[in-house]
This record gives sequence, structure tokens and C-alpha cells, in this order.
Amino acid sequence: MNHALSLRLTGRQHAALTKHLFPGDGKEAVALILCGRRLGDPADGPWGSRHVMTAHEVIPVPHDVCHERTPTLVSWPTEPVLPAIERAAQRGLSVVKVHSHPTGHRAFSETDDASDADLFPSVMGWTDDPGPHASAVMLPGGEVFARAAYDDGHGGVRFTPVQSVLIVGDDLRVFHHDIVCDGALGLVPGFAERTAQAFGAGTTAALRRLSVAVVGASGTGSPVVEMLVRLGVGEIILVDPDLVEERNLNRILNATRADIGRPKVEVLADTI
Repeated sequence: MNHALSLRLTGRQHAALTKHLFPGDGKEAVALILCGRRLGDPADGPWGSRHVMTAHEVIPVPHDVCHERTPTLVSWPTEPVLPAIERAAQRGLSVVKVHSHPTGHRAFSETDDASDADLFPSVMGWTDDPGPHASAVMLPGGEVFARAAYDDGHGGVRFTPVQSVLIVGDDLRVFHHDIVCDGALGLVPGFAERTAQAFGAGTTAALRRLSVAVVGASGTGSPVVEMLVRLGVGEIILVDPDLVEERNLNRILNATRADIGRPKVEVLADTI
């Protein structure tokens, strides 16, 4: 079964990677990221098909130890990162290789394919972990795209796209694989045309792919959810353990006396 996979980093981790991967010489550079994993279980419902990798540690590969660095290639020894891979094995972490494309090339190159096909079977052997691990590319503007690496069962590696890379800092940045690599914003639905006119097609496409959790479904949560729906957010997760009471009727949009005693989240879900 193919699981939807996302990679998450903090703003500081992303900034550290940017500084190392783009030192100003126009040549490729490389680093490793050790990531914790949340592996989905289909028994968990809609979220069961989703895997999440969350960055714990960034390990730059020093520029001066690389065998070769050019604008389209980086070759590096594994010895400097073996201690990090040992930590990954001890702690059950994923290993993510990330390198830069200073030329702005928005795809894995043939050189990348050969490098990853050689690296990841070794990583899986060293860690005794079939994956998911991952390979990622950072572009000059800070965009990141990635692919997951799994044991193919025959001593090789199987790659699948990482659907999104999320950067959480002062700003929230989400890089979707098909948008970064293919420019696939998709058609703007009619109800979202005014939103696109105000914020741009890119923002509208990003909203349609977001999952937003709203905690509280009364006086504040109810109108917030209403606006999120109207802005075109793709998935809304409602969290509130309480039932509707008569005193809530003027605070929950579209609630009526018939809703008294029902869970607030059900009432709100019915209206959206």
C-alpha cells in the first residue's frame, strides 16, 4: 500500500540547511537529516494512509571533505556521517539525504538517481530499517522537493514522491511536490475565484491542500470554521467534547433548538 508521506522541518532547520547548501560558490552541497516517523495505520481512519517524517537533527557534510563539487554534481564520503547513521539505527530514525540544485533544476537528475540507488540500500543495511528514508533537493529560493526510499524486497530501492514538505517557523511554508516540480496549481473552482483574485492562484491552491484543526466549536470556533470553508481549505478537523446547550444557540452558526444535546462538532460539520 502506498502511503501519502510528508516531511516537516522547523524554520531554523531550514535556515541552517539553506546556509550550508548554498555557500555562495554556485556548487552543489549535501547534508543529512535524521527524522522521527509517524507511520500510518489504515485502521486509524482517513489519517491512517499518511506517514509523517519530522526532522530531529541536521548534519552538514563539510564542503572540504567532498570528493567533488560542481554546479551539477556533489560526490562525498560516507565516513563523516557514519556516527549520525549509527544514531539513527539506535533511535529508530529515518535518514534523509538533502542536496542543493544551484541551477534550479526541478527534478532528480540521472546522477541523483544513480547516487540514491547506491546510497539507500547501504543505509537500510546499516540501520537494519527498510524505510521510509528519503532523498530531498533544495532549490535556490528555499523550495524543497523529495522522494521516499523503501526497500524493494530484492536488495534494491523503490522511490515514491514525498507529497509535501512543511516548514514551520515565523512563516508557514508548504512545498507540494507537484507544484514545485510541475507547476501544477490546478484549475480554480468557481466558488474560489474571488479568493484567487485577492490572494493569487498559488495561495488558493495551497489552501485547498491544507488540513486545519480548529479546537473549540462555539463563539470563536464556529465563525472561524465558516471562513475557512469559504476560503477553500481542503480539510477541517473539528475538536470539541461538548454538547450544544440552549445558551450556545446564539453563538454557533446555524444551530437551532433541534440541535440541543447534539455534539457541537456534529452540528458544525452538518453546516459545512
